[in-house]
Amino acid sequence: MTFRGHTGSVYDVAFSPDGRRVASSSRDRTVRLWDVTTNAEVTTLYGHTDQVASVAFSPNGDRVISGGLDKTIKAWDVTIDRGRIRLGDRGRVVGFSPDGTRMVAAGRDATIKVLDAGTGAELTTLRGHDGNRGGLLEASFSSDGRRIISSAMDKTSKVWDVETGAELITLSRDKGCVHARFSPDGRWIASWAPDYWLQGPYENTIKLHDAATGEELMTLSGHEGQIYSGAFSPDSKRLVSCDVKETIKIWDTESGEEVMTLKHRGGSFCVAFSPDASRIATGGSNKDKTIKIWDAETGAEILTLEGHDSAIGSLAFSSDGRRLVSGGRHGIVKLWDVTTGFEVMNLQERGAKSAWEEVRFSPDGKTIAIGSNGITLLESSAPVDGYEARQTGAAARKLVDELYEEYGFYYKVIDKLKADKKLDESVQKMALQIANTRLWEDAERPQ
Repeated sequence: MTFRGHTGSVYDVAFSPDGRRVASSSRDRTVRLWDVTTNAEVTTLYGHTDQVASVAFSPNGDRVISGGLDKTIKAWDVTIDRGRIRLGDRGRVVGFSPDGTRMVAAGRDATIKVLDAGTGAELTTLRGHDGNRGGLLEASFSSDGRRIISSAMDKTSKVWDVETGAELITLSRDKGCVHARFSPDGRWIASWAPDYWLQGPYENTIKLHDAATGEELMTLSGHEGQIYSGAFSPDSKRLVSCDVKETIKIWDTESGEEVMTLKHRGGSFCVAFSPDASRIATGGSNKDKTIKIWDAETGAEILTLEGHDSAIGSLAFSSDGRRLVSGGRHGIVKLWDVTTGFEVMNLQERGAKSAWEEVRFSPDGKTIAIGSNGITLLESSAPVDGYEARQTGAAARKLVDELYEEYGFYYKVIDKLKADKKLDESVQKMALQIANTRLWEDAERPQ
């Protein structure tokens, strides 16, 4: 048996306690995990900045410990990443509904797709953004799951009724691309508008709107640099925002007053509140490349997480607040234990072309969704509801995509699926559902 994949000399290997896996460390600065029964590589662990000299499993097999010439010892949780499922190549931005049963995805064609989180099947497609001016920037559900708010390169944010597909509200500004988020209590929409074209002058304000009508209620002023991200606290009483000129501000949403100002050296591109509102995470720019964890009450810096090799564009806490997932450029996604500051795992290999990866935890904390040039779901090692259904959905989506590539029209794909008597019944049913939701695309193609 031979395991191939390292690009440098292998310095150490170790069997897991159950004998089913092998961990290896290498001159190429990686630790790799291998399946003994299939001879396949399970995952690659990035994080060391120099050669990795030694590797070992914990007694229960849940952790791998590695020692590198970078003078660090890293502990990796290898119970993650055993359930990698690809939902398709059409979504980039991802978000879960509050009950975890649906996802929202948005692509370069400026449409918003509502997906079944168990199977990946497309339930609804929302159209209204101007796709000629670029794709979607972000999309998320309201706390009751009945509305979606989306932001696009057409300089607008829109609120949609999920059930009817109706466009309810449109927010816009003269400068920049409007980003917007619902408050958890459903009362507010916060909006800001970074100028990705760097044309200036910039709108360095946050506006609070009535979530039912879109009416502008309040303007929060104080940032000097372009505002790139904002997040409400879970109780909606606070809003945190960050800009490229190193400033992080915390606001009182009732009064509009600035409560606190923090400094993230080099500037930051993203922020997130922990589920208990006690901590704030900020993701650094290319000048800094670190994640900082702050005490939300005192402003004290608690932790600095180092490991990304470029800017961090997306952050999300798990529901228990103990883990943080971060999305960086070039397909780098990392999972962190924020109680210790340890990097638990690098969840996605290099090579993605996206500016950066969008990352989200499911409401129950059992699934991590990554949105780039498609949507990937990562499951924990424990069985979770919907896992088998997701495998079926992934197989069906792959089949539909292959048939579409061969025949060019979805009505032909449907005919082929119906005629295939040897196809697994559950895969066939799901594939027909997916193909039917895409039939509208045939009308936009020349016959």
